[in-house]
Amino acid sequence: MSDRIYVRTDGKMEVLMAKSFDDEQEDVLQKLIAEHPDLVSGGQIRPENPLRWILITREQGIAEELGVGNRWAVDHLLIDQDARPTLVEVKRRKNPEVRRAVVGQLLEYAAHARRSWDIDDLRRTFEARDGWENELRGLLDASDASDADDLGPTADEFWQEVGTNLRASNLRLLIVSDEIPDSLTRVVEFLNEQMRDVDVLAVEVKRYMGGRRETFVPRVIGRSAKPGASSGGAGGILTMDEIVARFPDGSVREAVQQLIKHARDAGATFEPGSRGFSIRMKCSVWPQPVTVAWLYPPSVTSGWMKTRHFSFGAAIFDYDPPPPAGLRDLLQQYAREFENDSYTHDASSKGVVASYAEPDDAARHVDTLIARLRRVLTGLKALEPAGEAGQP
Repeated sequence: MSDRIYVRTDGKMEVLMAKSFDDEQEDVLQKLIAEHPDLVSGGQIRPENPLRWILITREQGIAEELGVGNRWAVDHLLIDQDARPTLVEVKRRKNPEVRRAVVGQLLEYAAHARRSWDIDDLRRTFEARDGWENELRGLLDASDASDADDLGPTADEFWQEVGTNLRASNLRLLIVSDEIPDSLTRVVEFLNEQMRDVDVLAVEVKRYMGGRRETFVPRVIGRSAKPGASSGGAGGILTMDEIVARFPDGSVREAVQQLIKHARDAGATFEPGSRGFSIRMKCSVWPQPVTVAWLYPPSVTSGWMKTRHFSFGAAIFDYDPPPPAGLRDLLQQYAREFENDSYTHDASSKGVVASYAEPDDAARHVDTLIARLRRVLTGLKALEPAGEAGQP
């Protein structure tokens, strides 16, 4: 490595030379990640709301199925403030596995972890660490809690959401190395572009040394490979305000704002992306929020799958296991409401039943769209698991 960093302090210039990890154990880089999880650069992965982490443990065991002994171990298990599990595998640049084998390794880990990990066990592992209360409180922005009782319910909800994300395979896979080869970059970008619920990213951590100073510079690879990322800001993800501002001023933008307002009043959440945003609702019978609408500014010619412009419908019909009957029936009825409208067009694809309206048509019929959206959101919120209806 011949690159270097120049640091000027009080008029004095200091040169830091690149220093590889080749002459050290792979465990050195692993320890750095364990002690400083921020080295995997949550700000580069999600610039608009930087990811923060807690480390559950190093060498988290993974079994082939629940209740049997562990067969593998992932280098680090991190969880971010959104309760999303992140599996981290560390390889030095000279390790031949850093080229392609590590990708298959992580995918195998993820496939078995979602079935074999028990959330209560993960929680006990984390809470066995010294200072776990402060770590969790900091992650959940509960540092101003007046007493320990304030942490309990928040912690319970957090771990419940971790379990939901794990069962739904809503995971993040990170490959960390001091140098990411081009062959691995291409594989990571392809997987991250194609996979729906799992992010596959690489993080290159370069080390520079000079005198008693040691500096680490992380670089995330793969985030910009998500579809349409080139149209976004840093990292490709726009904020809700940025997306709304891309709709033309007047009736179209007012329609977007009205849909957002009524969806928010109904308890929905929003998922901004690089081209538009989706409207989602949590329900007790499905492990992850259910998407019921996708909205894109007129400058975006195509959205996720075949959705575009103002799209309404659902996308969970090809899941395994399939959605329960009550959820499926509610979403099918909702999607059918748009099929015979003179101003809507088919946007369905594999596993997706949806229709879209052109921006001007959506603005003219916004009252109808709002009414249908509110009905399905209310219905999703009211769904109860089989056998629990009517219970006190």
